[in-house]
Amino acid sequence: MTVEQFKQMVVKHFEKVLIGLILLTAFIGTYLIGEKSIILNFYYLPVLVASYLLGRRMGLLTAILSVLVVLLFAAVFPERFFENRQFLSGVALLSSWAGFLILASILVGTQFDPQVVEAFKRAVAGRMERF
Repeated sequence: MTVEQFKQMVVKHFEKVLIGLILLTAFIGTYLIGEKSIILNFYYLPVLVASYLLGRRMGLLTAILSVLVVLLFAAVFPERFFENRQFLSGVALLSSWAGFLILASILVGTQFDPQVVEAFKRAVAGRMERF
């Protein structure tokens, strides 16, 4: 593969490459940073970018992948993830984070869905014609 072919591939799949890089960075940060509640918020970046650029479905899949990556990390390295808190407190933190992450992906993906935006514009235009 030449450099030019590599550049064309990156441009063609830019959104997916960006999301992959952000997820990789978030996973490395999860491993290196001691306080996990700080790094969990970093996972919102790939989810919101995917929801905005690629739509609700890809945003939701990115959110689910993010949750699975964090759960895998917590299962493989429980002493690093739950080191200074009780187990139930850690589960509550993960559950609330996962729920809000998935909800944010759905909301952003729906808000920027072209069909929803067009329907909203028609509804607003219809209301404006009445006045």
